[in-house]
Amino acid sequence: MSVAPAESVVRQTTADQLFAVLRERILGHVLPAGVHLIEAEIAREFRVSTTPVREALQRLVQVGLADRQAARGITVHRPTAAELRDLFELRMLLEPAGLKDSARSMDEAGWTALEEILAAAKAAIDAGQAGVSAELNSRFHRGLVGRARNRILRDTLNGLADRHRLGSLYGWSVVNHSVREWGEHCEILGFARRGEIDRAAELLRDHISRYMDSTVATLERVEHDRGELPALHEPAAFAPREVSA
Repeated sequence: MSVAPAESVVRQTTADQLFAVLRERILGHVLPAGVHLIEAEIAREFRVSTTPVREALQRLVQVGLADRQAARGITVHRPTAAELRDLFELRMLLEPAGLKDSARSMDEAGWTALEEILAAAKAAIDAGQAGVSAELNSRFHRGLVGRARNRILRDTLNGLADRHRLGSLYGWSVVNHSVREWGEHCEILGFARRGEIDRAAELLRDHISRYMDSTVATLERVEHDRGELPALHEPAAFAPREVSA
C-alpha cells in the first residue's frame, strides 16, 4: 500500500501522511501497545527525514495514541482499565443525548447507512477480523449521533472515536462480546428507526454501561495478574513504504 501523493490531497504534508498511516497501524493493531516508535526506523522505512516523523509522532501523543516517556521514548499507548472506565462514563452521558438529537433529523439514507455498517460488522465478526470490527463498531456509534444539531456534543464524541476504537480492541482481547454487541446495535437501531427514540436511547445507555462493567472488571483482573493487557497478535511485517515530500 503506497501513500497517496501530496498533489492528490489538499494541503496534505508528509507529516500528515505519516500520521495517517501510523494511526491506522495502531488502530488496526499492526502496532500493538507498548511498541517503540523510533524516529530513525520510521524515517528509513518511509524514506523521509526525521523532521516529519517527529511531527507525526507528536500528533499521535497529542491524540492519545502514543505516550512519551523520559526513559523509553515514544511508545504505542496501552489503555488502562481506569482510562476505559472514564471513557465509557463520558459516553454514557453524551451518546444517548446525541442519539435523541440526531434521530430527529435522520433521513432514510442515514438509517440505511447505519444498517450497512451493521451488515459489514457482522461479516467482519464472522471472519475474525477484530481490527475491522472495532473500526465499524466506532463508525456505528458515530453514525448514531452524526446528525445531532448540537455541534459541540457531536465534535466531543468524534474526538473520542479513536480511543473508543482502541478500547474496543483491547476489550475484545480479553472478553469478546462482539457478537452480543452487534445484536444490541441491531436492537438500538430498530427502535430508533421506528421512532421509539427514548427507548433506543435507554438501550444505548444500557449497552455502554454493560460493556463498561464487564470489560473494565476483566481488565482490572488482567492488570493485577499480569501487569499489562495481552496483545491481539504480533505486528505484521511491512515492506518499506514511500511517502511523497
